[in-house]
Amino acid sequence: MRNPDAVPPVLDITFPPDNYLTNKPQVTLLGITDSTALLFVNGKEVTIESNGSFSVTLDLVEGENIISITAKKQERSRNNCYKDCYT
Repeated sequence: MRNPDAVPPVLDITFPPDNYLTNKPQVTLLGITDSTALLFVNGKEVTIESNGSFSVTLDLVEGENIISITAKKQERSRNNCYKDCYT
């Protein structure tokens, strides 16, 4: 029988879309993952709701902003995603 913690958690970013262009100084990252996962955005841990949803507001700098998102259950069981935002 396969260990369920060995399967990487689902990581679905619902906003912003890829190559998001904005003139605002912040963006709110929205998504869903496994409610039992650990979630990190740009290296900082983010709270996951009981239904697996999450949101975090990030400050943007002028030009390209690369957002790094990692959901993991174990060190080897992770799912990574990157989003580009432009101001």
